[in-house]
Amino acid sequence: MLLGFTGPGCLSANAHVALLATHAAAALGFSVQHVRVVGGAEPSLLPRLIPPRGGSFVERPAVAVARSIRGGFDLTIVDAGTGNLPRLGALPFDAVLVGAGPCDIEERRAASFAGSLPGHLSRVTWLLGLDRDGGEPELRRFEHGVRSALSETGTLRTPRILPALAPILRRADTDRLLAGRPSARVLGAGVALLASIASAVDAERGGTLEGPWSSLAEAVGGTRPCDRRDEAETLRALADDLERIADGGGPTAEDLAHAPVLEQWESAARITRCLVGVVGGHPNLPSGKQVRTSEVYATDGRSWARTLSRFYVLRTPRQELPSVNVH
Repeated sequence: MLLGFTGPGCLSANAHVALLATHAAAALGFSVQHVRVVGGAEPSLLPRLIPPRGGSFVERPAVAVARSIRGGFDLTIVDAGTGNLPRLGALPFDAVLVGAGPCDIEERRAASFAGSLPGHLSRVTWLLGLDRDGGEPELRRFEHGVRSALSETGTLRTPRILPALAPILRRADTDRLLAGRPSARVLGAGVALLASIASAVDAERGGTLEGPWSSLAEAVGGTRPCDRRDEAETLRALADDLERIADGGGPTAEDLAHAPVLEQWESAARITRCLVGVVGGHPNLPSGKQVRTSEVYATDGRSWARTLSRFYVLRTPRQELPSVNVH
């Protein structure tokens, strides 16, 4: 299978999602060739990058990409950057993924970019939401945003939207990708992305994929993405929403249109773990006061704890805490 990754936005975001797909394929046991298109001013990743086992990574100028693609690999990924895809010639791509960042202007640029690709590319093009977590509600929001953008711009070709999302990648995530050891969260998102691509290609071909690609396509079927946010991303999203609510904004109609629904609901109490002790050096509370902290999210049970609001240094215990890494 031959996949292309491109987009009008951030070069690093597209490069990272292409690299994520490479690692996911290698984790599934596929042999992978990764070809990164570079220009005169484009910095090389080779000094830092460690390809996955069973993977080959090369960097070539656009005019040399076609000659660099070799047979014998289960998957070849071409990271085409921003404007290089039409310069690669008539490569027989099975799918071209156009990355769209999470902001409105990025979605509009991606939709316009995908609609302007030459016919032989637009027939195999899907829009892919980048830097997104949140599962099905976020995918529906992305689809709605792209359709709104297309209706306003009058784009003649309507690009399809891949029913998958590329996860939010923090600096630590991208460093681990380059070092050849992606985290389990990131790798799981990559496998789900690759499975969704296989399913889309299989459906486009009328179910004619064979071998492991067919099995991968069948595994995902018509499923939609799940919410893969870790606790840190969940708290960041909560902080953004609370700030907006505090400013009097409240949820938007779009927030509620894509939110899950509760029927027969009622309020209930939930017990959460906290710490009780005599506080000192708190920015808001007087020293020597007996306090109950907000919810504890992480602690080594001996010397420190991270609550919803802040870190605490743990001194003399009233009784020994169990050693627990993360709540």
